[in-house]
Amino acid sequence: ISVKKMPVNIGVVSFNQKATTNHKLTSVSTKSGQISQNVTDIKTSINGIETTGLNDGGTNIHDGLIKAYSLLAGQSNAYIILLSDGLPTHYITANGNVGGNGRDSTDNCKNYATDYVNNTIQPAGINLITIAFDCPENAKTFYKGLATKPEYAKESGIGDINSIFSEIADQLLYVMASGIVTDD
Repeated sequence: ISVKKMPVNIGVVSFNQKATTNHKLTSVSTKSGQISQNVTDIKTSINGIETTGLNDGGTNIHDGLIKAYSLLAGQSNAYIILLSDGLPTHYITANGNVGGNGRDSTDNCKNYATDYVNNTIQPAGINLITIAFDCPENAKTFYKGLATKPEYAKESGIGDINSIFSEIADQLLYVMASGIVTDD
């Protein structure tokens, strides 16, 4: 019997009216389980995401999930960490167009995201952790419903976002450090 450390791969997707893959799935662990230099590239990608505040074109959770899934499809022990500051106000229609007006969270905006989680992400075995960042109660409730497990639904304000990410990192590091036990 041997224990193999699980590789750690991270990608970055941002979204407003449409989603963008800011960094493709990249290994951030070495064969010995140490963190590689690629972490710096990931941080640079995250820091390069432009946020424009109000009137930024809306929130397309659906497209963000589609892009995240495309990075993770076929990966074992995969996680999406979804951070948003409000309800979805856009979605991708069946013909690939953007639906929603960018201001109002309609049933379509929420249903497209929810259906994608229920019909694509969960059946693929991908875990979804949600962080409702400085959100109103109705958005917190929506993101609790999207998370694949109750403990994967997080809420954060400006002052505690670092502690939320630390908590998530601890959960994921525990899973990764547990490794995979195989019968050689």
